[in-house]
Amino acid sequence: MRRRDLLSSQRLISIKQFKQAVQLIDPLISKNELRRYVNWVFEPNKLLLTNENRQIQMRDFEEIIHRLENCSCFMH
Repeated sequence: MRRRDLLSSQRLISIKQFKQAVQLIDPLISKNELRRYVNWVFEPNKLLLTNENRQIQMRDFEEIIHRLENCSCFMH
């Protein structure tokens, strides 16, 4: 299964879904490394807030792929 196929059936991807997909691909990924990917892809400080002032933790699938393709976090 290609990495892209893990989430491609959905338009919006949650942080939880993204983490699960990364961990499926790399079961030995460290918590710090996974956190770096989540921070790069989702930019939690920039996500919109709902009326209840809680973060909307979803990103468009194509935006996630684009951000991963251009991710400097892979170059460390």
